[in-house]
Amino acid sequence: MTSSNSSARGNAFRDLVEGVLSAAGFHTRSEAHVVYKNVDVAAIWTRDEIAGPQRYVFEMKDFAGTLPLKEATQFASDYGPLLARGEVDQAWLISRGPISTAGRDVAVGQRGMQILTFTELQRRLLLLDAYLRDLVLAHETSQLDRYYVRPETQSGEDLESHVAKWLGRYGPCCARGGSNSGKAVRSCRWMCGNYIMTACRYFPSGSKGTWTKSSGRSRSPCRHSIVPWRV
Repeated sequence: MTSSNSSARGNAFRDLVEGVLSAAGFHTRSEAHVVYKNVDVAAIWTRDEIAGPQRYVFEMKDFAGTLPLKEATQFASDYGPLLARGEVDQAWLISRGPISTAGRDVAVGQRGMQILTFTELQRRLLLLDAYLRDLVLAHETSQLDRYYVRPETQSGEDLESHVAKWLGRYGPCCARGGSNSGKAVRSCRWMCGNYIMTACRYFPSGSKGTWTKSSGRSRSPCRHSIVPWRV
């Protein structure tokens, strides 16, 4: 890859992250000069902050592979003094791809410093983990299992077992039916009982009412999902 293409990729990733930060409520400036350092994005966070406005600086890395240790070490060297002197409150390195374990360890114990992937940043900004915990709690306290009548197929097979076999063999399936036929309830119960409580990570797939599950080992979203579909 030429230097011009690499620079274009880096700039595009910087603009993408800045757009996400801005949408989340940050007041952002790209290519900002902070004391002695040119930073990819400087941002101010004022929402729900009892200690007053918080000053953030973000550096983005768009590596084709795993972010190496030397990049994390350089980041700590560049931004550690800004944090120590109180020039900024938070310094975050955002990598498009995975980060080496040694690279992550660089930020351990350094107050205000974070080294994380773009996916992890989005999860924090969306408060997705807290939402899923609330969803699981709502399912547990609803005592739905106490009143739930397990549906069957026309041939008498347990519907949830039938759906599990389908997902394992073919991938996504679509629950079709008229209004108030139970599509959303069955889909919600399936997600709570079979995905949210047992999977390591969940990501919104981009379609309303759809969730995809990813393996905690590969971290790559698979295609398992159930979509309530009104007809």
